[in-house]
Formats: sequence, C-alpha cells, structure tokens
Amino acid sequence: MHRLFFAACFLLTAPSMLCQSAESACSNTMAQSEMNRCADLDARTADTDLNHVYQELLAKLKGDDNATKKLRAAQQAWIAFRDAHLQELYPAKDKQAEYGSIFPMCYSRVRPR
Repeated sequence: MHRLFFAACFLLTAPSMLCQSAESACSNTMAQSEMNRCADLDARTADTDLNHVYQELLAKLKGDDNATKKLRAAQQAWIAFRDAHLQELYPAKDKQAEYGSIFPMCYSRVRPR
C-alpha cells in the first residue's frame, strides 16, 4: 500500500517538476517559438520519465492484482484530472487565437505529451 501512496505522490507532483524543468531549459531562450519548442521537449522527456516509473511500479506490483488495479485506477484518475484542469485553464475553443503564441509553451508545462 505504501508503494501506491508514493507512486500517486510522484504522479501528482509531476507537473510541478515539469514546470521547473521547462524553466531551466528555456531560461536563455528569447524567441517564443524556441521557448515553445523547448517546453515541448521538456514535456516529452517528463512523459517518458513518468511512463518509465509507471512501468516500474507495475512490474513491482506484478502478482498483486488488487494493488495493480488501484494503481491503474489512480493513474486514470490523474489523467482525467490533468485533462479537466487543462480545459479549466484554457477554455476557449480557438486556443491559439485566444491565448496567443505563448499557448503551446503553457500547455506543454501542464500536460506532458
């Protein structure tokens, strides 16, 4: 059960780690297109890291069907929360027109690809 708690904590804090990573990688970039590209690369890296940890957790839980089921449910709930949070943050239908050229960077900082 402790493993599930730590896994859930990691998965829930991932967006804040992503923002820190994006900020450091883009700190010397001035053009918005470069900042967008940099944030996208950081998001892809974070997604790869999250998937790696998730697969490791599933492997460790192999044989414990109840814990595996709960981990999968927690992951699905986190994804649903993340997607709903993005819709709340950026509700406009035409996001590029409404939020401008910074939108891809902001989106990437909240949602790993």
